[in-house]
Amino acid sequence: MDDRPLVRFRVTENIALLYLANPPGNALTAPLRRALSDRLDEIERRDRIEAIVLMAEGPVFSEGLPGGQGKGGGDAHSLRALCGRIEGLPIPSVAVLNGGALGGGADLALACHMRVATRSARLGFPDIAIGLPPDGGATQRLPRLAGADIALRLLLTGRPVAGQTALDFGLIDGIIEGDPHSAGFATARRIIDEGLRPVPIRDRRDRLIDGAAAMAVIARARDALGPAPLLAARRITDCVEAALLLPFDAGLDFEAEAHAECHAHSESRAMRALFLAERRISPMLLVADDAGRRHPRPDGQIVIGRLGAAQRRAIDWLMADGVRGEDIDAAFVTRGFARGPLGAGGSPGAPVKPEVWSRIAGALLAEGARLIEEGKVRRAGDIDALAVHGMGWPRRLGGPMISAQIAGLAGQLRRLRDWQNDDSLWMPSTPLVEATKTADGFPT
Repeated sequence: MDDRPLVRFRVTENIALLYLANPPGNALTAPLRRALSDRLDEIERRDRIEAIVLMAEGPVFSEGLPGGQGKGGGDAHSLRALCGRIEGLPIPSVAVLNGGALGGGADLALACHMRVATRSARLGFPDIAIGLPPDGGATQRLPRLAGADIALRLLLTGRPVAGQTALDFGLIDGIIEGDPHSAGFATARRIIDEGLRPVPIRDRRDRLIDGAAAMAVIARARDALGPAPLLAARRITDCVEAALLLPFDAGLDFEAEAHAECHAHSESRAMRALFLAERRISPMLLVADDAGRRHPRPDGQIVIGRLGAAQRRAIDWLMADGVRGEDIDAAFVTRGFARGPLGAGGSPGAPVKPEVWSRIAGALLAEGARLIEEGKVRRAGDIDALAVHGMGWPRRLGGPMISAQIAGLAGQLRRLRDWQNDDSLWMPSTPLVEATKTADGFPT
């Protein structure tokens, strides 16, 4: 058992130095949040501490908690509560950002009264990639700190910014030259010596004074989302608007409600499952290049070829049954595909016969289960990752296996059994039958 503390703590010249010590990414797990809360309790019990410096061991400040799991909630150790404690301290706090400060890690940095960063540091809010708004207060603090335009840019793209850009945006207060820990201590020392009292972000309104301009930015952002936006994108935009209209604590409640709504939605459930699948899949099937783009390997191409053949066979059956090519393409485009497989048209929102998509999705589900049975892939998530990176499946759907699981595998199995006499394409295999017997569906 590892007895090393998750948060190291020492006091030098009345400055409390806190080090996140949960390598490699200093993930904000529940134990780390509890450890940090305990250290704050200790600091509050001491009378002579004049400032806090929050740092991290290793090359990363904190990459939050991958997959959007376990960092929210209303308990005393939730990310929101922890950020509120730090922000509400009667003594100044400084975050020292080296490496990534992402998601919950960036939320933690915004809760501090000042932030300094290395030029190579990256600060960002990637939650939208798993269909979620932040839940540590970023939608309320970012507009106050940098304005609605920059807040929406960061939250809706999920792309991090490096140190100098973060400084230009007003996200940090200085660039570190030299040792980050020494620079953090020196910043806290200067605050004390000069009698500075940094204003917590929650109490700042200077970037929101021009309400009409901010509302115009929000209106343009809504228009840019298009006719069928991701739920998380809509709710993030709503949250930034709430930062303009509501008191800070009410805005936090609004953010929490938006996060809970998105967390329960099929889009985020699918995107979170895909996030995990991409990290578990064998490099013999899918591999990432230096830019982070994933490409199917030869074994993965075989699987993609099988899935593509099943899809084409289902489409051929539908067309032989009298379904128009426009209706088939519309079934794809309406669900977020860039284009339909036949190039016959189709547009988002067009009326689509329900059975068109059900037949195609059912064929892919049945073929995916056969690939599992044959040992071509280890788990259902492998099918989903290959469908996204090799067949153009939208991330918001997650892939054919998780989509079917979210819709309800028992219902899918009943339909396949009804259709199997039409074509063996829809014949269910043992892994699919077994998956319907448990609440968790396919083994992960």
